[in-house]
Amino acid sequence: MSAQRLRPVLLALIVEACVPRAGGLPEPGGPPGAGPQRRFAPALIDTLALRGHTFFLSGDLLEGRGTGSRGADVAALYITAQCRALGLRPLEGGYIQDVPLDQAAVREADTRLTIRHGADTTTLTPADGFFPVGGTEAALAGFAGQMAFVGTGDDIRRAADSLPPLKGKVAVTIGPLRVTAAELLTARGAIGLVHLIPDTAAYRAYATSMGTP
Repeated sequence: MSAQRLRPVLLALIVEACVPRAGGLPEPGGPPGAGPQRRFAPALIDTLALRGHTFFLSGDLLEGRGTGSRGADVAALYITAQCRALGLRPLEGGYIQDVPLDQAAVREADTRLTIRHGADTTTLTPADGFFPVGGTEAALAGFAGQMAFVGTGDDIRRAADSLPPLKGKVAVTIGPLRVTAAELLTARGAIGLVHLIPDTAAYRAYATSMGTP
């Protein structure tokens, strides 16, 4: 696994954005006895404009707006332009601010899944039909242990008290799996998780969604 330092641009949270610029609408209300006050007109939501924004930001040319990518930079500039058009104030430092992040990457040449059953040994590489999943450098750590099949995500949630002993073992699941089920397995002592996707088309679709060729 390797890590490199990224400094992607991030649109600042516009907490003060509801305040119009100088020359905008007056504040509602006033001191007692001041007479009728001008009030803000209710804002109208333009659904066509929202569709236009969504169409642009979800376009393939923005490459999924991945962190640190050129598509993310373009999306940030687009949102900045829309904020300026609305007359919204940025936070201190401007609309776009640098945020330091670490990127964890899998070294495929050093990554493998080895399954031993009696005298038989099967070794898979990321090119053979498996790929590691993890959001952080800590999550992409190696593990080894006896396997314990725990069923589907629904099985795990419905029969949490009937799970086999998992302390120091590798949990094996199949079918749709939510984060809550994985967290439950970790809480029960599982040191690793192997998730099976028996359908080839579903596996390829999932691999593609995770950015794996």
